[in-house]
Amino acid sequence: MPAFRVWLCLCATAALAAGSVRAAAINVPADHTTIQAAIEAASSGDEVVVATGTYNERINFNGKAITVRSTNPANSSVVAATIINAGGADAVATFNHDESASSVLSGFTLTGGSALAGGGVYCHDASPTITNNVLTGNTATYGGGAACVAGSAATISGNTITGNTASSHAGGVYCIASSPMITNNTISGNSASYGGGVSCPDASTPTLTGNSINNNTASSYGGGAYLTNGAYPTLNNNTICSNTALLGGGSYCDRSSPNFTGNNISDNNVSSSGGGILSSNCTIGLTNNVIRGNKSTFDGAGLLIGDNSTAMVSGNTINDNEGRYGGGMHCTGSTVTLANNLISGNKGQLGGGLFCSSSAVTAARNTICSNTVTFGTGGVFCTNTSVLALTNTIIAFNGSKGLFLTEGSTAVLEYCDVFGNDTNFLGIADPTGSNGNISVDPLFAEGYRLRSQFGRWDGTYWVNDPVTSPCIDAGKPDSAYASEPQPNGGRVNMGYDGNTAYASKSADRPPSRPVWVTISPSVPGREDLTGNCDDSMDPEGQDLTYEYQWAKVNPAGGYLTKWADNPGQVLPAAKVEFGETWQVRARAFDGTSYSTWKAHKKVTITRMVAVIAPASGATNVPVASAIEIAFKWPVVQLSVNRRLRVRNGTTLVAGTARWVKQSQRVRFTPKMPLLPGTTYTVRLAEGVETTSGRVLGWSEEYSFTTEGGTGLAAVTVAAARTAAGAQVTVSLSSAATVRAVITNIAGRIVAELPEQDLPAGVSSLPWNGQSRTGTRVPAGTYLVKVQAHGPNGTQTSALGPLQLR
Repeated sequence: MPAFRVWLCLCATAALAAGSVRAAAINVPADHTTIQAAIEAASSGDEVVVATGTYNERINFNGKAITVRSTNPANSSVVAATIINAGGADAVATFNHDESASSVLSGFTLTGGSALAGGGVYCHDASPTITNNVLTGNTATYGGGAACVAGSAATISGNTITGNTASSHAGGVYCIASSPMITNNTISGNSASYGGGVSCPDASTPTLTGNSINNNTASSYGGGAYLTNGAYPTLNNNTICSNTALLGGGSYCDRSSPNFTGNNISDNNVSSSGGGILSSNCTIGLTNNVIRGNKSTFDGAGLLIGDNSTAMVSGNTINDNEGRYGGGMHCTGSTVTLANNLISGNKGQLGGGLFCSSSAVTAARNTICSNTVTFGTGGVFCTNTSVLALTNTIIAFNGSKGLFLTEGSTAVLEYCDVFGNDTNFLGIADPTGSNGNISVDPLFAEGYRLRSQFGRWDGTYWVNDPVTSPCIDAGKPDSAYASEPQPNGGRVNMGYDGNTAYASKSADRPPSRPVWVTISPSVPGREDLTGNCDDSMDPEGQDLTYEYQWAKVNPAGGYLTKWADNPGQVLPAAKVEFGETWQVRARAFDGTSYSTWKAHKKVTITRMVAVIAPASGATNVPVASAIEIAFKWPVVQLSVNRRLRVRNGTTLVAGTARWVKQSQRVRFTPKMPLLPGTTYTVRLAEGVETTSGRVLGWSEEYSFTTEGGTGLAAVTVAAARTAAGAQVTVSLSSAATVRAVITNIAGRIVAELPEQDLPAGVSSLPWNGQSRTGTRVPAGTYLVKVQAHGPNGTQTSALGPLQLR
């Protein structure tokens, strides 16, 4: 075979081998005429790409981790034109072989499904990804559009689920004993007996986020969602609007524990009770939702919390709802906590804002305003032995009564403002003037926020009003307020913005004066002085900083410098001298206001040395003097020894230092007598340690001058060889102590003559010609050096040659 044919065969073999490990794209109908046939042919990681058209079949992934998609799932026209129609035989798409998120169905219109569960998509103990599909025209007993059962954790995202029906539960999506992620879908126009949009019974834990659940219908319960029988659903940031039902237009919750956060629950309608949400035998959380424009013909147009439910209702806007008993909210046989809710503009026949029957309601920081009724109570109505506790709440401008109690109900109000209602109180003694309760115009701005000269949030910016509401800083003194913006007056506001980031601001109250101010070091030398203070308090709890000022004190009284001359915590050493007296003062700053000043006692700049002898500036000091230093406080001798220096100009004086216990001082003894008529400096470098552990951060220097004297006028030396060695001749102008040495030309000492006192005049000193070791010095040229010391410490020297042969 020719060589080039062999090469081509090898390349073809390699290409086939490589293709066996890469993901393949299987095209329908080009490669397979049906989608199911393509699925059967696919391997893990493959894509089945389906051209536009209608495929009359049902599909089952059979556990394969593959993607089945249209040619462009992001194009709505392609999705609408790529249809899988089950023809009423069963579910359109089935996942019942433990599929994972790697099993992806995307970009189809799924229709014509008819099944017990999941007409469009059926997931049984499987967790596939269902995204960017349209599920429409499907029917089932449970889950007309889709069903997740028996432990399914499917991801259902970005789909349009519309026009599906279920004879029992969930026209849109049904979840039972499952935990699917249902996100960013449009679930609309579906119908069922229970849960027109979504139904989650039996210990389901679905998460619904960002969905539009709109215009669904339930002939019985839960137009938008039906949550029951031990379900733990989480609903975040969904739009649940314009749904209809007999009970629970937006959502019906029974024997479940749902949490609603950040949802828009609006314009839902019921022919009985619970226009927005109905809760029965639930533990329910409702946080930061908008519940608006819902209608009921009977109880709880906005919310109905009943039948042994426990509810935490926090940060919600409940407005413009319309019903019979409790236009905004109806509580019956329940335990409810209300915090930071705005309940306004609702309408009812009895209890326009809040209706309580046989319930225990604790309400703090709410605003219940501008609610109306055809008769009864516009604000809050309590009956059938209800117990109401109101704190930091505003009830204002409601038609008819503000608060009405009947049938053995009781209420305790603390730090509330009840004002401007047709009648403020009925069935309860007016509490105004006791327990912090007031009855004054709250001065509302838009959105029922409190007007403030110091800052009010208008929804976009902080603005300033010409007046300030009396409800600002009027809440209960021990209530939390730290979440309010600064300045917040150190006290919570009444109303729904109290203790939130959007609470109207207060006039700033300055911090208290510092309790103490000190100067460090407390016994200072000529070094940096640091002011220190603390224990100032700010009423609003803001973080504090401190400002310091310094002044030099005039010994005769008053100040030599003004307080503002030396700002800052640290007074630089260049500004202080020994003997000066300084004072520091400090004040606290909270970012807006200053406290008053707090001053420290006066501090005098002190030397470390108490006594030095010879004294600084002394003259005629004997040359044989030692130097003694006593300190103002106990010092560590070793640290003194390391930092004590005596100098003649730049020349360091050798000597020893020792501690004299009797006098508690250091004595420095020079190794040689000091020179007459000479100025010496004594320096203690910084770093001297005290026995208390303090390290002194400054240095001190002292000087003195020795006494003068008649020094040696002259000295000469001559040397001559002798038979024994040499004769050294010394000529002195006055008596002196003489020391003579013989060195070689390099200056190294060869021999040394004994030191002796000689009179003025000429004296001869014999040398035996031997070295220091007693050996004969060889012939050569040598030098003779003579040093003469006078009795008063003066000294001189002379040098002469010596030739040995």
